[in-house]
Amino acid sequence: MKVLLIDQFSELGGAQRCLFDLVVAMNKQGWQPRVALPSEGPLSQQLKEQHTPVDFIACGPYHSGRKTFSDAVRFTFDSARTWRKISKLAEVHHADLIYVNGPRPLPASALAARGRIPLLFHIHSHLPPPYAQRLAGWSIRASNATVIASCEFLGERLRAYAPPDRFHVIYNGIAEIQFVPRPFPPNREWRVGIIGRIAPEKGQTDFLCAARIIISEFPECCFTICGAPLFSDPAYLHSVQKLSIGLPVEFLGWRQDMDAVLSNLDLLVAPSAAIDGTTRVILEAYSAGVPVVAYPSGGIREVVDDGRTGFLTQSNDPQSLAATLLAVMRTPQRLPEIVRAARKAWEEKYTSDRYCDQVLELIRSGSVRKSTAASSATSAAVPRTGE
Repeated sequence: MKVLLIDQFSELGGAQRCLFDLVVAMNKQGWQPRVALPSEGPLSQQLKEQHTPVDFIACGPYHSGRKTFSDAVRFTFDSARTWRKISKLAEVHHADLIYVNGPRPLPASALAARGRIPLLFHIHSHLPPPYAQRLAGWSIRASNATVIASCEFLGERLRAYAPPDRFHVIYNGIAEIQFVPRPFPPNREWRVGIIGRIAPEKGQTDFLCAARIIISEFPECCFTICGAPLFSDPAYLHSVQKLSIGLPVEFLGWRQDMDAVLSNLDLLVAPSAAIDGTTRVILEAYSAGVPVVAYPSGGIREVVDDGRTGFLTQSNDPQSLAATLLAVMRTPQRLPEIVRAARKAWEEKYTSDRYCDQVLELIRSGSVRKSTAASSATSAAVPRTGE
């Protein structure tokens, strides 16, 4: 199986880690994956270490988060000049499937695949602007694409564009991080952290506002921010640094060794914006045995069972976040049961092997290829006007 995989970023965000895991699994199966990216970066370096060919296409640079009209104009221009490149790559390398790991390369990929090559679109992020949803919907219909959503929340607005047999929800999975049982005695010196891209949708400013409330009751508590702006506006980082003044906050920067970072935390906080999906770090905390406190945002509600595998706040604001954290810290005797249930949830639903197996089985089953072949046959059977 020759698969051309396309991503809109060269950094290692959550969606890009999922793509990398799939490439590794494809290589193990003896498939021939080939990846197209906007530029050199950490993702291309890791792929080359796996002896996976990497090509470069015009796609960006873009920022994550809110999109402007100028983004839309540049996005449309890039699609027009990129589809020929994707078409050529698919043709020269005899691709059996085009796998698109994000919405921005989707229109160009749909033009390249239409009527010739099956297309699989994997959505990991929300599409808030109406034009983005309509463009994604047109691309799905035009190419008769199969859609994978990483949670129900992210897929709900795309269901209308794909028949039920070509729409699938497959939750992300992560490789095991060793489960480390830890004591949660009363009056401990808590270590509370947030991990991920430093971006408005990830909630670092809310985390710090909550920290100021918590420190008044737990003055020995310390806080950790692990992450970097990556493909987000670095101005937000300056706001976060300014809010941290006077607080016991450690900035770790971007780290790959999640096991080491999580082993030094007592609580993980995920104050994600309402548009976020099932953030990957929650699943990592599940595996590692770190209790999670999160906003009830987007797809997070699908993976955090409030009071059983983690804790959800009442609302998405620093006051509610602080109140939930304080309630957890006052009653630490509940936490061993919580982390055991979370670890079991990871073992049953969120392993990397389960994730890769489900995606590869969907491709292997032939349903993606059959859907395109059926569409082409149907189109050929419909007489044109004047014939």
